[in-house]
Amino acid sequence: MNSDSDSDEDIFLETVNTVDKSINDKETKIPGDVFYQLQHKSDDIFTFKYMGSYENEPVVSLGNFNSEGKSFYLESNFVNTKTNGLYPMMSIYINDSGRLIKVTTGIELILDKIEVDKEYRGKSYIELIDDEKGYREVIKKGLIFPGSTKIVYFLIKELSNEKIVDYINGKRD
Repeated sequence: MNSDSDSDEDIFLETVNTVDKSINDKETKIPGDVFYQLQHKSDDIFTFKYMGSYENEPVVSLGNFNSEGKSFYLESNFVNTKTNGLYPMMSIYINDSGRLIKVTTGIELILDKIEVDKEYRGKSYIELIDDEKGYREVIKKGLIFPGSTKIVYFLIKELSNEKIVDYINGKRD
């Protein structure tokens, strides 16, 4: 994939085992989780858009790059109702000699259930995740959302956060 282009043609939805994409089909008998995309409307207002039902979480690749001997992979996140109140919007995976660490930014919301097109008020957060070690830490929360056009830069800038740098370098294991 060419990561030097700003074209929407470079964004690919990679899904496995699509189940059903019809929100109006309440009689679906095939198992699968319902996934949504959290979208920014204005200021601190967000809505959920229905994306479909899938057996596995869909992935939207936004590109990759290499720096200082590490590989970085950006993806847009989908969410389902199985959450801890943190709804990821974008993640960057850091591959450091086979060790995979994820830094995620998204919106913190307190919800009983997700309602499509309903407006929700939320604040941004930054989370550091190392699934291999079972490590999760919200590094920052209560942040002002940078906007849809600046979220990539916002997330990449967080790679210089001292807590994240220390974890990647093994000083916080």
